[in-house]
Amino acid sequence: MMYILNVLAPVFAVIALGVVLRRIGFVGDDVLAGMNRLAYWVGLPCLLLHKIAAASFVEAASFDVLWLVLIGMGASLAVGGAVARALRVRRAQAGAFLQAVFRGNLAFVGLAVVLSAFAALPGAEADVQARAERAVVLTLGPIVPVYNIVAVLVLLGCNHSLGARTLRTMGLQVATNPLLVASAAGVAVSLSGWSFPPAVQRTLQTVGQLALPLALLCIGGRIASARLGERGGLAVLAAVIKVTVGPAVGYVAARWMGIGPVETAAALILLACPTAVASYVLSEQLGADSALSAGAVVVSTILSVVSLAVVVAMI
Repeated sequence: MMYILNVLAPVFAVIALGVVLRRIGFVGDDVLAGMNRLAYWVGLPCLLLHKIAAASFVEAASFDVLWLVLIGMGASLAVGGAVARALRVRRAQAGAFLQAVFRGNLAFVGLAVVLSAFAALPGAEADVQARAERAVVLTLGPIVPVYNIVAVLVLLGCNHSLGARTLRTMGLQVATNPLLVASAAGVAVSLSGWSFPPAVQRTLQTVGQLALPLALLCIGGRIASARLGERGGLAVLAAVIKVTVGPAVGYVAARWMGIGPVETAAALILLACPTAVASYVLSEQLGADSALSAGAVVVSTILSVVSLAVVVAMI
């Protein structure tokens, strides 16, 4: 129990701090938006570039975590689609509902929990922590653009507005995605056998360290201003699917594929994460039900305390 508390308390305490700071007016929406951009465009790319470039990519090029996350994501999307069809969810809400059931907050919540989990694991050796860390950072690069592509297809597909112009825009967004660019650059440096000078490494490390605290504060700030409203039932249903189906299917797939315990634990943590805050922003931009997306973020964040605790207890 103390291990679970030591892993999850710091993460959700910072999120709660973000809620408090937003509620008392210490930070406003403009400040939160700036912090989120700083974390996403600067802090997290520096973190990924530093971690991946320093990894032995040839030895660590196991994409077991990525495959498990993709399998869990697909299962959540399939279940969500079946539920939406059975309940005859209106098209205006279906896109937001489907996005909420599969798009997890891996870059901010997931990475923070994985790093905390293996750092706090009693008796864990340094190489075990390094394996988990490498597996996750090598997963984030490709999975973030996959999330973006599928989310856009789902949201626009439900509104019958998918066209060549949208596909071009989506391709440009993927090609310029800061996480993908940073990951690709890190892999290139690692495979080349070259390493950054110490001053560059320390700079990347220092800037990267600001990413996770800023991101968690922003999540709390977003939650503080979200309202469930009349979409509460669908938001709760989407949140339940998000934090249960993916981890359950991922666990079965890991056992069937014979994936090691470190990679399995890392993947299940990512699958047990709450719905990404970015789902609310994208829903708003593409004309989907943003209130439903916001509600799913709130409820799934609360439920993820339980889902992540269950996964962490299995490590």
